[in-house]
Amino acid sequence: MDFIEREREATSLWWYEVALVPGLLQTQTYAQGFIDNRIPPLDEETVEERIAARMERQEILTERKPPEGPDHERVAFMEGAFASELSADAGVVSRVTERLSMIRTRALDPDESARFIKRMVSQP
Repeated sequence: MDFIEREREATSLWWYEVALVPGLLQTQTYAQGFIDNRIPPLDEETVEERIAARMERQEILTERKPPEGPDHERVAFMEGAFASELSADAGVVSRVTERLSMIRTRALDPDESARFIKRMVSQP
């Protein structure tokens, strides 16, 4: 089973991105720029197919149906510049969950984040 199938069945999603808006939250314009500017370039048909697929994925954010996964298996997806890995190994999932939990304990809440960004933008 691949990541997209697991994403559709998930009861919750956690992710951490350093430099990109996660695919599930990308606007069509952002996805277009991201997908259309790769090297080697993709043909126009492939670009359009990938953008449409990315936009279709976002339906899971508004659907009101129960999860399809009966066993609620926990998985971790790690994506890098040259390789990606989907793992159901309990040790891997535990390590990834620990790291994300540590990041969450250090993160600002939404209001504090907005104030922090405003301060950074207004600095000379």
